[in-house]
Amino acid sequence: MNLETLFAEVKTLLQSFTLMHWAIIGGVLLLLFVVLPLASSRRRKKRRDKVAPKLMLEAFQVSPLGRDAFLKIKNNGESATFTSLFVKGRRDIVFKNAFAGHQLDKGKTYSILLETASQEKITHNFIVELTYFDQMRNVYRQTFDLSKNTTRQPKLVQAGR
Repeated sequence: MNLETLFAEVKTLLQSFTLMHWAIIGGVLLLLFVVLPLASSRRRKKRRDKVAPKLMLEAFQVSPLGRDAFLKIKNNGESATFTSLFVKGRRDIVFKNAFAGHQLDKGKTYSILLETASQEKITHNFIVELTYFDQMRNVYRQTFDLSKNTTRQPKLVQAGR
């Protein structure tokens, strides 16, 4: 069978299709390209939510002299591995303990020692932004607003495997 005869047979087959045939083909294509990817993305989201860490601001305590402070974060979800920490609103805050690569297990608390590098005292006027990933390598970014003593919901920055 050569290519010309194959094209001729396909052409006659397509000409013989009725409106019902085209509706069935359209329905199958819609199912393949729209509905199935949506269903699989929901399954991925459910699986991601199962292994997601749930970090909460447990405490923020400033020392009596105001030169250093403790930030305590508790993980109520699955384990997380920290990658970076950033302070918004203050440029003179430094972190005294090693942070990147530290794993925070389920139900554990992690304390971060903050110290000011200037003469200004530490107050509750800044936001700490934390980046971490879970067991499936989903990368999250979460902020802790120390002025309001609140934990914001984590945002998925990069989906893992």
